[in-house]
Amino acid sequence: MAILTGPAPAFSAGGNVELSAAMQAVTHHTGDRDEAVAAMPERRAPRFTGN
Repeated sequence: MAILTGPAPAFSAGGNVELSAAMQAVTHHTGDRDEAVAAMPERRAPRFTGN
């Protein structure tokens, strides 16, 4: 995941879409994502734990 923490690489538009889809696949299976979704309807700030 070093690509997410370094300088922004130059991708084509298609490359950006592919990278975005790949990162969404990773982040959609985390406890923090579940906490964010739960916090929205409760109108509270999410409590992220890093997992």
